[in-house]
Amino acid sequence: MKIGLALGGGGARGFAHIGVLKALEKNNIKIDFISGTSMGAIVGAFYAAGIPLEKLEKLVTVTDWKKIFSLLDPKFKDGLFGGEKFSLFLKKELGDLEFKHLFKKLIVTATDFTTAKTKIFKSGKIIPALRASSSLPIIFNPVNTKKEVLIDGCFSLPVPVEPLFSAGADLVIAVNLDADYFSQKRKHTTNLFDTINNSLLLLRHHLAAANCSKAQIIIKPKVGQYGWYDFFKAKEIIEEGEKETKKIIHKLKSGS
Repeated sequence: MKIGLALGGGGARGFAHIGVLKALEKNNIKIDFISGTSMGAIVGAFYAAGIPLEKLEKLVTVTDWKKIFSLLDPKFKDGLFGGEKFSLFLKKELGDLEFKHLFKKLIVTATDFTTAKTKIFKSGKIIPALRASSSLPIIFNPVNTKKEVLIDGCFSLPVPVEPLFSAGADLVIAVNLDADYFSQKRKHTTNLFDTINNSLLLLRHHLAAANCSKAQIIIKPKVGQYGWYDFFKAKEIIEEGEKETKKIIHKLKSGS
């Protein structure tokens, strides 16, 4: 039986995927395919490249995020930042890898802003695919190709389950980072930023749930209390991913 793992987007909440992978590894659950959107694509790429989870966990927990943010390249055009320095940061860690160099099959998703269609990356260079998949509107400029204007994959496929079945997975585990945010009634706020943020999260909440509906197993890390910008809380977020994954291990070992 071939197992696929779909890693959803969510900014810093995506660090929960490291905890998910830690729990799966500790229980000898072999993953054959990985798909990812936004931060899910980044974590998935590191794992598919064979980078040990201990190294990845150390990277996100000891990184001076203030320094990283200071290196972002303000553009104030289609977004606050151009994204080139973000790409260089990823390239420093991953090198100039192509999909064919990976140890596991990886699928990365983005969204074409002009057609609303999902863009699937599964060949070519890794870094441009990750850059496109993580191009959150307003924050980063879109990635313009000759045929497409690509933005964050969360706007079409926040948890990319279907591409895994198409790739040959028999069983798909979906990690939905948007499920917990509305597990409790949210307080209404008149703050403009909070209103915009909550509106987008509400749309993602329903879209992610729909994306996950075909997965046989769904993991819902309790990360609703964290924002997409909470990079300084990586340790706590990773722990949430590991804790929730431990609850479904028996299903995987029983083959259901």
